[in-house]
Amino acid sequence: MIRYLHVVLPLLIASIAALAEYQQWFGDLKRESYDSLQSFNTLTAEDNIVIVAIDEESLSILGRWPWSRRVHAQLINKLDQSGVKAIALDVLFSEPSQTDPQADEELQKALAKSNKVILPIYFELTRANGQLIEVPPISKLSSAAAALGHAHINCEDDGICRSVYLKEGIGRPHWPHFSLAVYDLVHGKDLQASSNLLPGMRAGLVVDYSPMLIYRDYFNLLTFQKRSATVVLSYADILLDKIPRELLRNKVVFVGATATGVHDIMATPAGRMPGIEVNSLIYQNLIENKMIYQPRPLVSAAVSFCLLLGFLMAFSYLSPAYLLLSTIVTAASSLLVSTVLLVTMNIWQSPVVFVLFLCLFYPLWSWLRLEFAIRFLHRSLLRIQAEDNNTLANTTGNTASTTASYGDLAELLYGTSLSNKRASGTEVVTRTIERYKQANQGLEIARQLVFQSLSKLQEAVIIFNSKNQLIFQNELSQSLLKLRGEQPLLGDLSSFLSLKGASDWNGIVKQLQDSEAEIFVEATLERAQESIDLVIQGRNIVIWRPSKNESRKQTTIVLLTFTDVSKLKQSERSRQETLNFISHDLRSPLVSILALTRHTISTSQLSNELEKTFSDIETYASRNLDMAESLLQLNRAETIDSESFMLCDFHSIADAAYSEARAMALEKSITVTINRCDSDLWVMANSALLERALINLLANAIQYSPKNSTVLLSLSTLQQQDEVNKRSITTNSHLVSAAVIDQGPGIPEAEREQVFKKFSRRAVHARETGAGLGLHFVKTVACRHHGDITLAGNQYGGSTFVFTLPLSNC
Repeated sequence: MIRYLHVVLPLLIASIAALAEYQQWFGDLKRESYDSLQSFNTLTAEDNIVIVAIDEESLSILGRWPWSRRVHAQLINKLDQSGVKAIALDVLFSEPSQTDPQADEELQKALAKSNKVILPIYFELTRANGQLIEVPPISKLSSAAAALGHAHINCEDDGICRSVYLKEGIGRPHWPHFSLAVYDLVHGKDLQASSNLLPGMRAGLVVDYSPMLIYRDYFNLLTFQKRSATVVLSYADILLDKIPRELLRNKVVFVGATATGVHDIMATPAGRMPGIEVNSLIYQNLIENKMIYQPRPLVSAAVSFCLLLGFLMAFSYLSPAYLLLSTIVTAASSLLVSTVLLVTMNIWQSPVVFVLFLCLFYPLWSWLRLEFAIRFLHRSLLRIQAEDNNTLANTTGNTASTTASYGDLAELLYGTSLSNKRASGTEVVTRTIERYKQANQGLEIARQLVFQSLSKLQEAVIIFNSKNQLIFQNELSQSLLKLRGEQPLLGDLSSFLSLKGASDWNGIVKQLQDSEAEIFVEATLERAQESIDLVIQGRNIVIWRPSKNESRKQTTIVLLTFTDVSKLKQSERSRQETLNFISHDLRSPLVSILALTRHTISTSQLSNELEKTFSDIETYASRNLDMAESLLQLNRAETIDSESFMLCDFHSIADAAYSEARAMALEKSITVTINRCDSDLWVMANSALLERALINLLANAIQYSPKNSTVLLSLSTLQQQDEVNKRSITTNSHLVSAAVIDQGPGIPEAEREQVFKKFSRRAVHARETGAGLGLHFVKTVACRHHGDITLAGNQYGGSTFVFTLPLSNC
């Protein structure tokens, strides 16, 4: 079993790890690990980036926010005169100026003249849980700006902003990020135009874009540093010409708010930052090619699965000490590899899932190995391998099951108790080994008990292996069967056994080999001076035995028992002869008595008293003659052999019974009808017994039905059921059914099982003639023909007897 765990457990852990990677189960830990490891990935100090901050000093000089757009126009003009490369003005102009419309015109002119200004686009909800819309600058400013870009920074579940989508928009991801627009303006490479140049993880394929939803593309993690080297200048200082123009020449200027209450503060791995500083950092990531690519969850899951599966399968063959050392080294190496990938290749493959499940494998695998070792010792307590190939214990690892424990067997048989001895040691493995030593003694006692019991059994027992070779026979089988040859086979039994009926020994052997079904056949063993009747029972038993490598392996044995029933058969024949003799001796004088009384009544002039006496004699004699006849018929039914059955037409049998029943019904003016079916009803049966059974059912119905009523005999076919009244039916696929329906008083449900018993008659009808054998005879005939008889009520208040037996396959 443990050899399969070398594959199964690593495969299971790797699969769960892949699922965890794909479903982001450890998202918080992965984010924490990124924040820690990305600190090794630093940005170089860029001297061509300047932040013009709308700070507290500017607010105190220029007044409360928002300022007139004339102020922003002046700033643009100042910066343009200083020879800057680009101006990223992170201020939203979503509505025309209400107080100074002319200011919009001035700002438009400044934007158009400069042709270096990038303006932001924001996304906002129309209301709570409402539609998401794009909020661009007013049209005159949008047309005058050099470029537009969305200013959205992606903040994750923990509230930390550490990633960005370079493309985003409502309906389609058509807007570049604010910083990407600056990059394209400054460097003229137009990263947006080529998917091969634009960094980041692409979004999945969208077949039909919705104008109501926001779409994002080119996902990137950002490289942060706690202390930015970017130059920050005050907005007011630029307007007041306090900053030399040479300081701004050829610079990329990011203009935005940093004053408290004005700026949008963001939590990042490097601390809290204003939005304008984050935008400048995104631009710096772009120009230094420091955007961090994160593989898709499916790719990360596949990588984790393959790595874990390979490492864990290799680790499963290591000793415990090397396993611990390898786990520590591999976990540390995975952290190092992730850091190297992050710093040198800008790829973030989180080591969290790999390390967690790698570390989980060590205690789990160690526990399983220890558990299997202990279980092996426990299993060793319960099995033994015999040294003698001629013993039963040599063919199976499960020696026997006993009603007493091995320790009790030792005490019961030899007076020495093993169960009272306590195993020494406090540790479970030590105690298990001690118990194993003790159990070996009890196991040997149990093995000898089983072997000796089988050897002295009062029935002949033979056991063959899966190759039909003899492996055990007890003493009685040796004296009874006297198998010859060094290695007798199961098929050799056919040479001196004569099977009764249509049974074929080769077919029985095949059945024993192919299934676990029990066989039951009768046979005759011919001896020189006598013939022995045997009942053979056998079955194929599937067992488990230990192989050389101690793993469990399946094997089979064929167990046969031979019971000598010669004396039982002789006793049955004597009983049959005696019953036939008694029945004949009863029947002959009763027939004579009936003949004499009827002759006397018909020919002699008798007084009323004598005539009544002779009538009573006739009645009693008839009743006893009926009883003798019933006993004879019942005896025939009980001893009938299925080998004597012949193919019969059940329609003809039913017609004969119907004709006789019509004659019986005339006295009570009862109408007997028959409903036939269109199907052929051929059965393997004794036709005389079936006819007598149907006559008994019809006679019973006529006897208990009121005058001028109707008795119905209905024939039909039924689909075979698995069980009928707890009796197994033969393997025919259909049954023939003969239902006798009367309009009599019916039989209560509580009494229905009793009516089929021998000599059973209902007390309410005790005055009626009869021996109480009719329905028992019907039950016996049904059983001997592998059928059944059932009783139920009907809509007329009477009884319905349903006689069923299997149809022939002919």
